[in-house]
Amino acid sequence: MFLYNQDTKIIPVKHLQADLHNYYPNSFLFRYVDYQVATEYIDPYSYNIIVRRLDGGLGSTDHLQIMAFTNSHQEVIALEPWSDSVDNIRKINTIFRIEPDQANQYTLRTPLSTDYMSYIPYYTDISRKDFNLMFHTDVVVLPTSMFAIGCDSHHRLFVYHEGHGSNSKEFNNIRAPCQHILRVINSDRSITVPLYFVISSTDGYIENTYCQPSRTIPKIVSEYECQGLYLPPPCADDEFLVFHQNRYILTQSAHVGLPYTILIPDRHYFFHNLNHSFRSFHQGVAWDTKIPKLVFAAQDRDTKYNFLDKEMRSLDIAPRKYFKQVIAPKHRDIIEYSDQWLDRTTMIYFKYILDIDGAASTWDATAWKLNSGSVIFKPRSSWSQWFYPFPRIGKADSEETDQPPLPQYLPNVHYIEILDDFSDLPQKYEWCESHPEECLQMIQRCQTLFQEIYAYHNVIEYTKSILTTISDMCNVSNSSVPSSPLPYISKIHQYIDKVIYINLDKRTDRRIEFETQAEIYGISYERFSAIPHSFGIVGCTMSHRDIYRLAKKQGYRNILVFEDDFEFLVTPAEFEAEIIQLFESNIEFDVCMLAYNLMASDTCQSPHLLRVFEAQTASAYIVNMHYYDVLIQLYDSVIPLLESTRQHWLYANDQAWKALQGMNCWYCTKTRIGKQRDGFSDNAQEYVSYQC
Repeated sequence: MFLYNQDTKIIPVKHLQADLHNYYPNSFLFRYVDYQVATEYIDPYSYNIIVRRLDGGLGSTDHLQIMAFTNSHQEVIALEPWSDSVDNIRKINTIFRIEPDQANQYTLRTPLSTDYMSYIPYYTDISRKDFNLMFHTDVVVLPTSMFAIGCDSHHRLFVYHEGHGSNSKEFNNIRAPCQHILRVINSDRSITVPLYFVISSTDGYIENTYCQPSRTIPKIVSEYECQGLYLPPPCADDEFLVFHQNRYILTQSAHVGLPYTILIPDRHYFFHNLNHSFRSFHQGVAWDTKIPKLVFAAQDRDTKYNFLDKEMRSLDIAPRKYFKQVIAPKHRDIIEYSDQWLDRTTMIYFKYILDIDGAASTWDATAWKLNSGSVIFKPRSSWSQWFYPFPRIGKADSEETDQPPLPQYLPNVHYIEILDDFSDLPQKYEWCESHPEECLQMIQRCQTLFQEIYAYHNVIEYTKSILTTISDMCNVSNSSVPSSPLPYISKIHQYIDKVIYINLDKRTDRRIEFETQAEIYGISYERFSAIPHSFGIVGCTMSHRDIYRLAKKQGYRNILVFEDDFEFLVTPAEFEAEIIQLFESNIEFDVCMLAYNLMASDTCQSPHLLRVFEAQTASAYIVNMHYYDVLIQLYDSVIPLLESTRQHWLYANDQAWKALQGMNCWYCTKTRIGKQRDGFSDNAQEYVSYQC
């Protein structure tokens, strides 16, 4: 229930700011509960504090504190939890006279849908070849610091990575931003899918190289040039790297002027609970009461590559260390610096705060400084964040730019820009000391910018804008590709009557994994709902038996049976060729195994097949019609023994059939088509790493 309609105009109180205070100051909570705080003028001595829940929830269980302050007065207001409404309204009576701000009337933001924040993406890791086939692109082998992520027409998510994919330590660096991006894709169906993007997981792109604003010449990275690399390969000063046909790279921080780079919200924005931890971070401390010095405290996380000045680059030292060792000792009268740890909550009591880039942009340190109530000093920077002035997607410096739907963080508007050798720092400090009004205006602009760029609604709108651009690029690239539910229809269906895969209803993860592969390999399939059983291997054996009964009833000439944890080891073309060779060989077979743990075998008249005398696993095999009854009778006889004794090493389906292999015509493809995927097994009730 809304207490304020969506079109209700609210008149705020002039020169009065109000926001959350001391709200979950600890990081890494990933708390996405979102509030808008506003004031509403009532009369000269009273006003309303309005708190609106924005993340789709109704009411709140939080004990909120709101800081309301002017230049001369501050007050912390406690709000109790509430229910039944998105809005909480508290009337405040004042002892000082207030005025309405007629010029800045506004409406409250519209909350998100209730399911928006609940969406959690599920990723399927696939090979580069499969990724390129699915998304009709040409991504080269990427360094392990980079990923290709795609969303297909069914909103299923796929990851290509030269490592452990979505389970890798590198992916943890972008997991939170990716979850946000994919939430936006999932919630806004105006964003056309399929789409994909290539993203860098490092703090900045490109690291360990100097920023060169003249990078206008594309360098096409060869297919295997990045094999075994963590970072992208080096290139000339006037070149930028191209890893795929659409060129763009998503990154949390980028070199200034680097074309085809899309800046996304950084992971620390999400680590710090949408930067809610820094709302009212200034604590209402009046600027003219602060210590008149420039304070700096930061760890040495930067590198020599952050310098822009050519003479500074020749010193082989990082900017932070240079400042600490050379600049700070020279100007102790105006600089506060210590080798000891200095908490950021202490630094807000200084008039001026220095911000020097780390591994890339300073992310959360930029956020709290914007809302510190102090003047920010910042050297000219090699790095940009998503709200910095920056050539937009696919543009070089000389080209027209597309501006983002957000205000921008501007030098000498929001911060005092100094040279990156710090030589003009004393002069800039003196200017600030003699221009307090201008400094106060700069602080106010910073606080306004903080509220605008970090408001989650605005972050969502920005993300929609970049996703629309990415989607348009993908659609242009795919415009010549005929749309089809499958990349192609495999020729195996000219030889095989029916493909059936077995899948427990609860294992939706395996269902997605198998059906994704089937789509890539052009396989038309039928899903068999696996028979659940308290002893999983019994249910598995029953499921295989009932598939033969089904095939017999339907009159299928043959069937190809997969278990849902099957994973291909060959390409779609190689798989198709193996099946064709099997049937064109004119060898009469009862069963042909495509995945196996081979224990005894021999050659045969076909160079592509082996005669099987003993083999196990039943994750992929072909059965001919005349053999259905043989397997049905076998399993009818062993299932009671399996249930009563639980001796799976004797009576499980892929153990029991060993008695038939030496007597009948069992074969396997010499090339192993696939294996069982590593993962949690419902049969074994534990994580299993298969080798077959």
